[in-house]
Amino acid sequence: IHQSFVEKLSVAGFSPRPLQGRTDEEKKSFIISQINAGKSNLGVKQINDFRSFDKNSTSTAFIYSGDARVDVDDINLLDHQWLIIDGDLYLESEGNKSMDVKGNILVTGNISIVGNLSFNSVIYGLGNTSLNNITISCYQNSCEKDSNGEVLILMTQGQLEVSIINPFKEEADRIHGYLYTASEANIYAVGSLLSVEGGIFSKDNLVVNSYRGTAKSGTNDIDFTPGTDKLTSRLQITNNKRLFLNQTQGLPKVNGLEVIADRIEKK
Repeated sequence: IHQSFVEKLSVAGFSPRPLQGRTDEEKKSFIISQINAGKSNLGVKQINDFRSFDKNSTSTAFIYSGDARVDVDDINLLDHQWLIIDGDLYLESEGNKSMDVKGNILVTGNISIVGNLSFNSVIYGLGNTSLNNITISCYQNSCEKDSNGEVLILMTQGQLEVSIINPFKEEADRIHGYLYTASEANIYAVGSLLSVEGGIFSKDNLVVNSYRGTAKSGTNDIDFTPGTDKLTSRLQITNNKRLFLNQTQGLPKVNGLEVIADRIEKK
C-alpha cells in the first residue's frame, strides 16, 4: 500500500523519494512529510471544500489538509486528477439521494464511509477503514447498463471493518466493488443481509460473522431459523474480476511478471 501510495503521488505531481529501509509507521510519516513539502508544486492545488473542483487540465492534484467530512451531492474529477486528504476522510451520505464519487483518492489517515454512495474510484488509505450502514453501487448505476460498470476499489493499510445494520430486511444492502486490507478484515452480517459483487480480500485474518437462514426480532434478542439453501445466507459474495477493467489508471503496478508454461516439448 505504501509503495503504491507513493507511485500515485508521483502521478499526481509530487516528487516523492524512495521508502526503502523504513518501518510502516516511518513510511507513513515520511509520506506525509513529502506531501507537505510538495504542496507548492505546479499542478497541486489546495482546497477548503468539496463543492467545486477546478477542471483546468493543469491541475493534477487537489489537496485538503486536515480531517475531511464530506457530504455533498457529488465529487467529479478528471481521469488524470487525484484528490489527496492529508488527514482522516469521512464520506457520509445519509439522505435518500446517493452521493456520486468519480475520481481517485489518496488518504493519509483513516477512512469512514456511511450511507448511500456510488463510486468510480480507486481509494488508497494509510489508516483503518470502516464501512457502516452502507449501500455502495456502481457509479450512477452504470452496472444496470453494463455488467462491467465503474465501481469502488478500496485498498487500506490498516484494519477493514464492514458492518450493516438492516435487521430483518428482505432485500440485501449491496456493495459493488473490491475491498482489500493489508491487515485484518472483520465482516458483520448476522441479522443483516449483505451482498458483495466484486470481492473482499485481506492479507491478514479475514473474520466473517454471518448466518445461513432467516432472522427476526425476538423478545430480547434475534430469533434465527436455520436454512440449508445457500441462497438463505445473510452474506453473499460474488467474485467478478472484470470490474477491474475500468480502473487501470488508479490500480497498483507490479515490478515483474513471471509466466510458467504448463508443458514444454523439445523437437
